[in-house]
Amino acid sequence: MNGLRFSYPAAAGPALDGIDLRIGSGELVLLCGPSGGGKSTFLRALAGIVPQLTGGELAGELQVLGCDPTRVLPRELAAKGVAFVFQNPAESIVAGRVTEEVAFGPQNLGLSGAALRERVEAALRDVGLAGYAGAMTRALSAGQQQRLALAAALAMRPRLLLADEPTAHLDPAAAAEILALLAALPPRGITVVLAEHRLALAAPQARRVIAIVDGRIVADGAPRTVFADPGLGSHGVPLPVAARVARALALDPPLPLTSVELADAIAR
Repeated sequence: MNGLRFSYPAAAGPALDGIDLRIGSGELVLLCGPSGGGKSTFLRALAGIVPQLTGGELAGELQVLGCDPTRVLPRELAAKGVAFVFQNPAESIVAGRVTEEVAFGPQNLGLSGAALRERVEAALRDVGLAGYAGAMTRALSAGQQQRLALAAALAMRPRLLLADEPTAHLDPAAAAEILALLAALPPRGITVVLAEHRLALAAPQARRVIAIVDGRIVADGAPRTVFADPGLGSHGVPLPVAARVARALALDPPLPLTSVELADAIAR
């Protein structure tokens, strides 16, 4: 993308303001920054949700998997390999049973019979829900529902998976499980772009961190490099707790991202 700008209808200013960026295949990219800084809008632009479903004005160059998402419907972009996992899984569930939920997307692609069953079974295995195929979707826990949302996305065989705060409604244990599942996707050739506020869990999984503030990229690089930047705090970008403590204590590099790494750094 080059010079990407987007403004919601009647907004006082742009939600995205001159984004220049390239994301490579098989990356796990963590988006961080203050609330309202543009992370969700950025993900929705990649998915074609803005401006097509929201209205507003988008300018600049944007290419996703070789096409312009402003010129194809979001469902067509999904068929090309873009999947989206939303913050609240309960709001995205459309079917009564687990298998029906996972099958919904592939059925819309015209799959049926053995091919459809194979996709559903594989996706449920991937997220640890193989034993819940016949369960009612509303009877699942929040963590299981988010696993189900991820299974539904994987059943579409995506090349790019976008996840917007997927752990927001989960307890720490369930959040760690979801982030571990996402981290397992890039080795399979699936690019993951993740907006997440649980940085202590997400940062160690990421290959790359992009900080977005007021619709602009203020940092882009490896997690330890980005979070070690002394100027990051002036932009209101949160840090993983371990990194924040290490910086306060002026510990020697490398910057710790987890509590275990912090304990090791203090002991050195």
